[in-house]
Amino acid sequence: MKKFTSKKVTRFVALFLISILVMSTIPVSADNSNTLNQIKKAEYSETYKQYLNDAKNGRTEKYNGIIPNPYQLEGTQIQSKGRTAPTSYDPRKLGLMTSIKNQEDLGICWDFAAMATLESFLKLNNYGDYDLSEEHLRWWASDGEYGWSVDDMNGALNYEAMGYLTSWSGPKLEKDIPYNGRVSKAQGAKKPTNMNTAPTVFNVTDAVCVSNDINSTKNAILQYGAVTSGYYEDIKYQSDDQNSYYCPTKSFNTNHAISIVGWDDNYSKDNFNANIRPSKNGAWLIKNSWGDYNSEGGYFWISYEDKTLMSDIDNFSIKGGKKPNDDEKMYQHDYASIVPLISKKITAANVFDFNRGDETLKSVMFLTESIGAKYEVYYAPVVNGIPQENNMKKLKEGTAQYSGYITVPIDSFDIPEGKGAIVVSIEGKNGESTIGSESNVPGYDTFKAKANLGESYIIDNTGKFFDINRDSNFYPCNFTIKAVTEKSSGESIPNESLIGSDRYETAIKVSQNGFNSSENVVLVNGSSIVDALAATPFTSAINSPILLTQKEALNSKTKAEIQRLGAKKVYLIGGENSISKEIEQQLKSLNISIERISGSDRYKTSLLLAQKLNGIKNVSQ
Repeated sequence: MKKFTSKKVTRFVALFLISILVMSTIPVSADNSNTLNQIKKAEYSETYKQYLNDAKNGRTEKYNGIIPNPYQLEGTQIQSKGRTAPTSYDPRKLGLMTSIKNQEDLGICWDFAAMATLESFLKLNNYGDYDLSEEHLRWWASDGEYGWSVDDMNGALNYEAMGYLTSWSGPKLEKDIPYNGRVSKAQGAKKPTNMNTAPTVFNVTDAVCVSNDINSTKNAILQYGAVTSGYYEDIKYQSDDQNSYYCPTKSFNTNHAISIVGWDDNYSKDNFNANIRPSKNGAWLIKNSWGDYNSEGGYFWISYEDKTLMSDIDNFSIKGGKKPNDDEKMYQHDYASIVPLISKKITAANVFDFNRGDETLKSVMFLTESIGAKYEVYYAPVVNGIPQENNMKKLKEGTAQYSGYITVPIDSFDIPEGKGAIVVSIEGKNGESTIGSESNVPGYDTFKAKANLGESYIIDNTGKFFDINRDSNFYPCNFTIKAVTEKSSGESIPNESLIGSDRYETAIKVSQNGFNSSENVVLVNGSSIVDALAATPFTSAINSPILLTQKEALNSKTKAEIQRLGAKKVYLIGGENSISKEIEQQLKSLNISIERISGSDRYKTSLLLAQKLNGIKNVSQ
């Protein structure tokens, strides 16, 4: 079994020379001049500079097949929110972990790390226990349609997964697109036929790049559930029982991606390899992707003193998201924000064809690493294909609180039909501002950017919008600026469609409109509106519908809806005077577990519901 992943140098020297030749032969408009000399791409990281130099001279053996990260992204120091981090935190004991997965023979640990991190976020935030599809991300990143051509045996960075999630390309469910870890693409693996038809189950709106200091990592885990990261894996640094790991040298680049989910300040240094031990106690709890291979059930511990963990800069946590809305659409030009652009102040725009009619702009997403920078979001009309800088409407302003993908909610701006520009202006407090972009990186052959004239513009030295793809220093280039719109209420499902012939049928229609499936259902006596109101916060916390029943019998339509949802558990609100024992038995006959929440009166039932709700929230904090 291939247990760790290398970012292998495949045909690197030839491709590096070809990329230089291609970049030098790009046809550029006569508009190309010094109008963008105040804008530059970020400098390569020191390790990548050295790597390029060695590759030119054919000296790549020392890298052991591992390509360093091209750019150094600023990490965010995550502050505590009034809660001091405990000396140890193990989410397994709190029921906050999803199942351990096994990448088997493929080199896509980065894929498993990202899905594990998102699953932890979803579990922590009461969205439920998800099993997300690594197979879908594997193929999304491999066939070049979105710029990525990642070999499923050679590994990747964590940027691929962030591009996938923040473009709302996924995630899908494991049950819809199951994993095939035994057959690589080169061995004849087939792309799933439902790649584009399986439903996306969550939309990531915000992702934060986490600083590698101990306090930031702890706070990120407490607030967001996990941090996706990487370290250098070598069996000689493992303990004999494979439960702990410590690498004492910085001379290796990361080659295995994982999800950091907990810690123990007192984890004994004596638990590590007897020949290579850290000097102090303390370790991170790691969720791995090798199956249940050790006595920790597929988890293991990495010393705080390990020199390779989080040494790369693509350490991300999922910070925010929401359930998909069929009325929403994301407009975007990029799927890989891998190249930061830098200037004293940046005003960048993406032009989109808002073609659905009656659209309301709900939010704008962009990427910056300029923590503390002031940002402004505008809409600009487009005339003759060019955004009009003198006729922009300011929609929102604020301060970038972290480095990463930021979503800014917009206060219901009705967007004109046709071409329009979403503009983001960023001004850093230290005189330097950044915005993410999708562009090519010489030597990094797993991604090839695609861009066209008329898509991305930037304010140049003259104060006018200039098409950045007219400048060979940047082409091909698109900005990480995304617009999310929603069809107006007139196009949405009318309210009357959710009204049934009686209250029982209305509850069913609401359930059908809001839930494709649900493991949990809350059942309330249809004559007890008080119980239904009291149960509403609880149903929201467990993400379930409320259905109604009569006291003595479960009507056929309600029963059919419970079966359609695939419910595994039904919460009965109230005693047997509200919902009879017969209904309880009827549900049990369907192999559904029952929990009755009932006090001696309705007040005490409401109190029990509140206590139940508080228990759910306490586990999630």
